[in-house]
Amino acid sequence: MQYSHREDGVWTIILSTFYTTEWVGIGFSKDGLIMGSSAMVGWFNKLAHPRMKQYYIQGVTVQQVTPDKGESQLTNVPSTVMLHEATLYLAFQIRFNNAAAGGHNVLLAFGTKYPSGTFQLTPHDDQTSLKITQQESTKQRPSRRQKRRHGLLGLLGWGLFRPVGAMIARYFKHKDTLWFYLCTVIQLLGFLLIIANLVAGDMMYWEKDANLRAHRILGIFAFVMAFFVRPGKESKMRKYWNWYHHQIGRLGLFYETEWKIGYGFLVGATPLAVTILEALSLLERNEVKAFPPPTVQMN
Repeated sequence: MQYSHREDGVWTIILSTFYTTEWVGIGFSKDGLIMGSSAMVGWFNKLAHPRMKQYYIQGVTVQQVTPDKGESQLTNVPSTVMLHEATLYLAFQIRFNNAAAGGHNVLLAFGTKYPSGTFQLTPHDDQTSLKITQQESTKQRPSRRQKRRHGLLGLLGWGLFRPVGAMIARYFKHKDTLWFYLCTVIQLLGFLLIIANLVAGDMMYWEKDANLRAHRILGIFAFVMAFFVRPGKESKMRKYWNWYHHQIGRLGLFYETEWKIGYGFLVGATPLAVTILEALSLLERNEVKAFPPPTVQMN
C-alpha cells in the first residue's frame, strides 16, 4: 500500500496486489473493528470491466454489507481500478475530518469469488489490519544508484564470472594446476557476487516499491535450486542441471530493462568465445592425432 496526505486531511491511497483474487478491499474503522467500518472494494468482472464501490459494513453476514453506502468521504477525483501485468491496483482519494494522533485504522481483505450481479460482496478469504499515520511516508521507489548496483552485481556474477570460470575449467586444463586455481577463484568471486546481488535485490523489494516480481522470482528460484536440487558430479543429470540453473539465472536479468543491452552483449560474446575455444581445442586434438609423439625403443 502506498499513500500520501495533504494538510487539509486529503489522503491519496494506492493499493496493489497479485491478481489471483476476484476482489480486494481496504476498509477504514474508527476502533479497528470490521463492524461499523467503510470499505473501498475493487475488482474486474467476468467481462474484464473494472468495478469499484464503497461498502458499509454493519455486521459479519453478507446481507449486512451494503454497496454504495459508507461514511468515507471521497473527493471529486475519480476512483480507479487498473490491471498491469499480474498486479491489480486500486487508487482513490479520501478525506479524514480529524487527524488521529495514533493513526487511522485500516482493514485489508480479499475474496476469491466475484460479487453478485447486484454488487453484493462475497465473503472474504483472508484479512489483516494495520495503522497509517501522517509521520510515516509512502514507500519510495528504488533509486537509480540502487538499481545500478543490483544490476551490476547480477551482470558480473551470472553473466561474466560464472561463464568464464566454466570456460577455464574446460579449455585450459593443459596449464597444469594454474587452471584449477583460476577456475576456483573466479567461480568463488562469481558466487559471492550472486549472493550480494540477491541480498541487494531483496532489500530493494522489501524496503522500496520494487515491482519486478518475475525478475525476483526467477533469481531466487535459480539460487535456491543450486543448493537443494543439485545432482552429484558423477550424475548423468549434472550437465542438464548446470545448463538449466545458469540459464534461469540469466533469464532473470532480461526482466530488468536497464541491463538488457549490457547483458545482451555478454550473451553474444560468451557463445562466440566458446566457439573459438572449441575450434582451437579441436584443431589441437586433430594435430596430436596426425603427428603422434615418436616412440623410443629402449634396449
